[in-house]
Amino acid sequence: MTVTPAQVAALRAALSGDEDAFNRLSSDPGVADSEGLPVLTAAAFVAAVQRRFPPGWSGGDVVRFVGRLRARNEGAYADLSATAAEQMILSILRGEPMSGQFDDLMKGYAEFALLAELVRNLSEQELSTFLAGAREQADAWLAQQVTSDQ
Repeated sequence: MTVTPAQVAALRAALSGDEDAFNRLSSDPGVADSEGLPVLTAAAFVAAVQRRFPPGWSGGDVVRFVGRLRARNEGAYADLSATAAEQMILSILRGEPMSGQFDDLMKGYAEFALLAELVRNLSEQELSTFLAGAREQADAWLAQQVTSDQ
């Protein structure tokens, strides 16, 4: 199993704020009914966190980043759990699993909101390059999962 071009296009549309294109693409059973899009999103999130917080980051850097996101656009993400968002970023940076105190819906919302913010300033070309790298990582994860399931 690999990530499809339609799954990459769906994530690109979502990150670009093109809700119509995202809804159209994500309603396709080939996009919605597989692990490709969630794995691609997770790979992109990990890569974006590592890109935004290079070695030398501090906990304060993470807190400020999440605070700015929650305050942006007249508080459009004010309902984002700061604790969940900070823990998601810190779990990646520290290479530790996140505690289980947050439900999947809360984590999914936080992951997408954070990812959108992390790639917000990328040009179209930079976003294409970024998503290509995330797709390679996602494909590697999917291949590893297939190998370990056999």
